[in-house]
Amino acid sequence: MGQSKREAEAALRGAGVQGEIKVDNDPGSVNFAVATVCSQVPGGGRETSSGLFVSLRYCQPAADNGAANRAIELVGVTIPEATRLAKVAGFEGKIKVDQLDNYDASCKASTVCRVTPINWRSERELTLSTNKTTTISVPD
Repeated sequence: MGQSKREAEAALRGAGVQGEIKVDNDPGSVNFAVATVCSQVPGGGRETSSGLFVSLRYCQPAADNGAANRAIELVGVTIPEATRLAKVAGFEGKIKVDQLDNYDASCKASTVCRVTPINWRSERELTLSTNKTTTISVPD
């Protein structure tokens, strides 16, 4: 209880749990960078077969401002800076960069225009989208 996802899983594996460690939260509903274990099945102090699963529920701290604010943190910065910020925030998944199909006039050149998914910290893949770059050649 009260441990981060990484700490809780390490503690369970260290205690000999070989079965699945399940997350008892709706997908995308928890920010694992700041969430901690608030309940578990079987309960703390109870013994179970090492091959059975353990289910953990994570709770957000009261100060979490929601998924939309987490996505905004990466918008408007360069790809290298967005990558650095995501990793500092605890993101361990794959970071993919793509270009928007439609030009976004509100997005500055060489910066992140959109982040998918919005609740990126709890996902395994993060997509940073930028405007397409265009080279225009004018004949002499």
